[in-house]
Amino acid sequence: MLNNDWAMVSQVVQTEVGENSVEKIRILNAQGMVRVSSVPGDVGERIERSQPACQFCHYAARPGNQTTILTSKEGQAVLLNVNLIRNRPQCFGCHDPQTKVLGFLMIEKPLVELQGQLAASVGRIALSALATFALLMGMIVLALRRFVTQPVDELTRDAAAIGAGNLDHQVRVSSHDELGGLAESFDTMRQQLRASRVEMERHNQELSMLNDITMAASQSLDLQEILDLALDTVVNRLGMQAGSIYMLDRDASRFTLCASRGVSDTQHRKIEHLRQQPGGDISQRVAQTGEAIFIPDMAAEDRFRGLWDDLRGRSYVNVPLKSKGVVVGTMGLVTYAGRPLTEKRVEVLKAVGNEIGIAADNASLLAEAHRHEQEATTLHRLGAQISASLELTEVLNAVAEASRQMLAADIGAVGLLDDKREEVLVKATAGARTESLKHLRVPVRDQTPGSILTSGQPIVIEEYKPNLLTPHDIDLIAAEGIVSLLVVPLQRGERMLGLIGVMTRQRRHFSKSDVLLLTRLAHQVVVAIENAQLYQQVRHIAVLEERDRLAREMHDYLAQALGYLNLKATITDGLLSDGQPTQARDSLLELKQIAKETYTDVREAVFSLRTTMSSGLGLLPTLREYLAEYRTHYGVDARLAVENETLAEFPTDVGVQVIRIIQEALTNVRRHAGASKVWIRFEQDSDQVRISVEDDGQGFDPTRAIAQRHEHFGLQIMRERAESVGGDLKIDSHPGQGTRISLWVPITPKG
Repeated sequence: MLNNDWAMVSQVVQTEVGENSVEKIRILNAQGMVRVSSVPGDVGERIERSQPACQFCHYAARPGNQTTILTSKEGQAVLLNVNLIRNRPQCFGCHDPQTKVLGFLMIEKPLVELQGQLAASVGRIALSALATFALLMGMIVLALRRFVTQPVDELTRDAAAIGAGNLDHQVRVSSHDELGGLAESFDTMRQQLRASRVEMERHNQELSMLNDITMAASQSLDLQEILDLALDTVVNRLGMQAGSIYMLDRDASRFTLCASRGVSDTQHRKIEHLRQQPGGDISQRVAQTGEAIFIPDMAAEDRFRGLWDDLRGRSYVNVPLKSKGVVVGTMGLVTYAGRPLTEKRVEVLKAVGNEIGIAADNASLLAEAHRHEQEATTLHRLGAQISASLELTEVLNAVAEASRQMLAADIGAVGLLDDKREEVLVKATAGARTESLKHLRVPVRDQTPGSILTSGQPIVIEEYKPNLLTPHDIDLIAAEGIVSLLVVPLQRGERMLGLIGVMTRQRRHFSKSDVLLLTRLAHQVVVAIENAQLYQQVRHIAVLEERDRLAREMHDYLAQALGYLNLKATITDGLLSDGQPTQARDSLLELKQIAKETYTDVREAVFSLRTTMSSGLGLLPTLREYLAEYRTHYGVDARLAVENETLAEFPTDVGVQVIRIIQEALTNVRRHAGASKVWIRFEQDSDQVRISVEDDGQGFDPTRAIAQRHEHFGLQIMRERAESVGGDLKIDSHPGQGTRISLWVPITPKG
């Protein structure tokens, strides 16, 4: 175009249309006139702006090179491309430099062919894109499967296993990306959870063990049961091979074995032998310090050699059983070989020891309280039985049997002190083969300085030996096979009354509790023994007084009657000698009458003495029996009137004196009153019981009887009997008006 050769341009256009499947090419000048066209008929044609081919350019927002689709004259769709022919510097030689656009290049190409080409190209492109996409997706899927899906699946399975509670399941994702970091964190969390669960299970096990021990203490009141259950719980829950519990024996001041698990008899013997060695009693050492002894490796301690087969990796611990800060026992534990204890477990065992100690101490205190209660009940019961009798022999026999029962001994014995001979005479025994012990005499004092009996202290002999000083006959002890004995003194203040002893034919350790129990029994029964002794003395005095009364009564009646009979017999003999048969006969008749009366008096005396309350009938039944015989023998209508039968409930000694006074009054009625009826009445008079004997006889003058006191021993004896029971006696009588004898006796309080 620089040479302005339009023919060449036309040829180029034609060539281009033929080779590139272009339908039409036109070149327009700036005024829209066709200068060159592949269709020669178009040259010179002017294309107006109003035509469709120009509107899309001139009405566009930014005019310039444009492409659009139009419909040709033939009615076919064509692709129209309009390109501006701009005025360039090399064109300034022919054109004005001020002109921007020199013309237009319009190329029309059939759209059908283009669409075919485009469709063919699109198909190839789509196939290529599809293949590329499939390949890419395969690679992506493989990559995702290897680097994402498979690790996520593994992590999901591991998480599910851990979530199900399997904390031993290891997270196996080993990549170094974010998933690997997540898996590593997840596995770290699993390990922490596993450690926490192990710790929690251990803690729960310890709490459960403490709870079981506490429950055992609350549900059982038996010390042995608590110790057995506690040791079983510790050994089983903590996986120990062996364990032993030693409790403090306060009487022996040492620790004794009370419960054991996993220790053979041979091992026990060896352990006891070691405990006898200086410093060999570990329980004693724990009790002294109050601290646990922990030996992590028993192989390092020579004292354990020979006790266990394999000491490697085996631990031993001995913890104190404390209650209120005081060691009441110890618990020793041995682990299996290869399973040593840790310091944490030792701390747990210390807490367990405190729980066991509190439970054991409470059980011991409760058992001791029950034992004291039972002992007190037994002492009260035995004391009541012993005090129920005032017969010394019965009391001593009861004491001997009580001592044997309370201490579960083979023999019980009681001896009383003979002050004159300074000996204790065994008065009562209980048990088998004890006859040889009765009436045994034991010297109170001997040649040994500080003799045991004179010290007033209990005597405890666990095992008899021939050279041992004992308060009994040594040969007799050996003959009876007595091995152990316990003797406590019977003392009233500073005065010794005797002793109580128990003996066994097997070796026995008498504890401090046994000594205290027998001492308490001795303190309780000493009063009963002393009362029985006093009662025996009082009864002896009463017998002497009764004999004196009977002697005076016999002197009053029988002696005077016999003396008078003797006098009348002498007079009668003199009358017969003087030849006075009539007077002698009268004297014999009088003698016969006196003898008859004397016989009646003697028979009544025997009858009265035979009437007693010892049969246990009581005063009123005894009196009713007596009155029935009295009416039969003497023909006097004797009647009993009682306002309230409880008024006649007197103690035995009072009842005896009351019935004797009534008998004496009835005897006087028979002898002197000449009565046909007599009334015996029991009435309450304020705080006294009034007992009256009233007859309808001839009566007498009491003042005269008092003046003739030396001739009326019967009235005097009645007054003495009344005074002996704290009573008062009054006689009310007038000649021809009968007699009433009244006795006032204080009412005895019940209970």
